[in-house]
Parts: sequence; C-alpha cells; structure tokens
Amino acid sequence: MLEKASNPLIWVGIEVDRFGLHEQAAMLLRQLNIPYVTELLSKTVLAEDDALFAGVFDGQASSAEVQSLVEGADFVLALGVWLTDLNTLGWSPEFEKTAFVSFDTVKYGTNFWAQVALAHAIDALTKSGVSREAAPLPAVTPPTTAPPDPAAPITYTGFYDFIPRYVDENTIVGSDASLNYFGSLLLRVPTARAFFAQPSYSSIGYISPAATGVCLAKRREQRVMVFAGDGGFQMSAQCLSTQTRFGLDPIIFVIDNGVYGVEQWLADPTVFRTDDPFYDSCYLHPWEYSKLAAVFGCQGWKAATYGELDDAVRGALANTSGPSIIQVVINEKSIPVNAEWKKT
Repeated sequence: MLEKASNPLIWVGIEVDRFGLHEQAAMLLRQLNIPYVTELLSKTVLAEDDALFAGVFDGQASSAEVQSLVEGADFVLALGVWLTDLNTLGWSPEFEKTAFVSFDTVKYGTNFWAQVALAHAIDALTKSGVSREAAPLPAVTPPTTAPPDPAAPITYTGFYDFIPRYVDENTIVGSDASLNYFGSLLLRVPTARAFFAQPSYSSIGYISPAATGVCLAKRREQRVMVFAGDGGFQMSAQCLSTQTRFGLDPIIFVIDNGVYGVEQWLADPTVFRTDDPFYDSCYLHPWEYSKLAAVFGCQGWKAATYGELDDAVRGALANTSGPSIIQVVINEKSIPVNAEWKKT
C-alpha cells in the first residue's frame, strides 16, 4: 500500500516515544520519503523542523493544511497512534484507508494481525527497502511576523501568534488541559521531545507542577516555558514554592480569562459567539496571579497588552534564579481560532 498509494501519509504516535523508537522511526521516514504528522499526545516525538513534517493532526483542531493533507491521503500508516477523544477532535477515523500499528497489533480495515510489535514492524519495513519519490508537502501558512500593536489587548490567538519568537531549539514547551491545547497544538517546536502535555487524562492543573520535574531533568542550556489556564493553576499554585526553594526557573504563563473556558467550550461553545453568560459553575474567583510571586519569593508580571507581554517575557527570560509567573489577561470570550469549529 505504501508503494501503490498516490498520496500516502505517515501518522507518528506516542508509542514511538514510549518504546524509545525515535531513531528507528526517523530512519524509516527518511527512507520512505513520505510526509508525516503527529498527534497532540506525540507532538515533538520527532523534531518539528524536519522537511517531511507537515504538522500536528488533531481532528478539526488541526491547521487547514494538515486537515487537507489527511483528507487527501489514500493510505495512512499510523505508527503507535492512540485514538483518544482529544486526539481526534470532531473527526471520525477512516479505518478503510488507515493501517494502525499499535498495542502490539496491526489493524487495517477489517484485517487484524495480533502479536506484531511496533519495533518489529518498523524494522521490517526498513529492511524491505520500500521507498518513494519525494512528495511535495502542502503549502503552509507562514506564522505572523509583523509585531502587534504594543497597546492592543491580548487575545488567545494573538498570544500564540506572539509567543513563537521566544521559542528556539533550547526551549521546552508544556501545555495544560485547557484552551491552551489548541494554541500550543499549532506552535512549532524545533527540538525533538521538547513538548509535554497530558491529553490522555487531561487533568487540569498538571502543567505547572510538572514543570518542576522537567526543570530537574532538562539540560543546563534549556528553558522550560508552560501555558496554564487560570482554573487549572488555582489547583496547584503552590508548585511555585517548591520551584523557588530549589532555584528552578520555569516560565509559567497563566492565561487569565476568569473562567473555566474549556469546560464551557465542551458543554456549550455558543456562549463564546454571543452575549450569553457562562454557566455559573464556569466562573472563577479572581486571583491576582502575578502577586503570588511576593508570597512565594519568585518573580511575577501582569500583562494585558502586547507591549506589557513583551516586557514580561524579556524579564522572565533574564530571571534564572527562580520561577517566573506571567499573568496574561484576556477577555473571557476570546478563544483560539482553531477552537471555533465546535458549534454546539
């Protein structure tokens, strides 16, 4: 099927990381010369600056270019992909054109082969010598490079258009279970294994304390940058204490929209397009997040405009003696552009 398909596609999943098959998978991809996508759960399993990498596929939350690539593929080889609801948003898997190699099985249409390890499948495909002429990747819309008006209020999409200028080969990025999933999904991270999230269980409040462990494990020249929702951060704010105590220096962005935004989005997204109020249960007790820095002995900033955000990020990057918390104030009705597909 890889040889016969007109528009084949490789879908790289989380098991490539879980089983330490990064080099083997990268070798196979170079041999096959076929474009590949990842899933949110496997984002940056391989470096995202690879010429064959097309983007993260996550159903209708994907970029238009990635959705077009997946829809136009006539054969998809899914290597170690897990089908969770947060990896297939608004999309139904097309089993008749997708071969899934995961959970020690191969599933293709109505065919099922048990006891096939992912490592063995990758090794056998590599040894088979199967290859193709390079297929052109779809045109990718370049990220916004024009600086925003420093006095303009920050929006969810605007924040994620702004932040890539501070993400380089030494940046490790993390996203909490929140509307940040959508923004970070489209964020290009050049280094392999430099993105972490928890889209299987999606426990809100995970990402800020998780930054503690990542800071302890990272290389000296790397910097950890995580994006938390305000609701999730309220569950685990005391992580700043441990990070301060041990001199760890993550940069924690708390997107402060005053609501459990993703819960409202899941229950009724129409509220974001109207003047209707949020569910009472989705409103948060307001915190002055940046002032927590005085409580825990670290540094904090509050930003409601892009000028203030630029000053805050520069200040946080210069602070290497402890954690930095940046309170990013946005309107409660602002959501990432790739979350707007959900109508009901």
